[in-house]
Amino acid sequence: QDVRCCDVQAGSGYTRVVFDLGGASSADPNATVSFPSAATMVVTFAGVSATSSIQGDGGGGIVTAVTRQSGSQVIFRLTLSRAATVQGWDYLGATDAESSAPLHLYFDLN
Repeated sequence: QDVRCCDVQAGSGYTRVVFDLGGASSADPNATVSFPSAATMVVTFAGVSATSSIQGDGGGGIVTAVTRQSGSQVIFRLTLSRAATVQGWDYLGATDAESSAPLHLYFDLN
């Protein structure tokens, strides 16, 4: 449904990227993360559909841009201001204060 980027988490200083996911499936979608370069993170969703209008916002923290790649597969490219690693990730069920989506996938980057 949406991509939220990029709140800097108090305490840890990590940059959080959140994918708000909708749909009726009871299973968490399969997502793969890769780093084709030190300052580029790619998140690829398998078996997921999305409108081509979904784009990330301008960025924040170490993320300078989030773009949806064209094509039938759902792929997001995050441009980073420096090399980073994923420090944590998880699926969170239920709506939250910022989204009515029933499921969220988040990544914390440092």
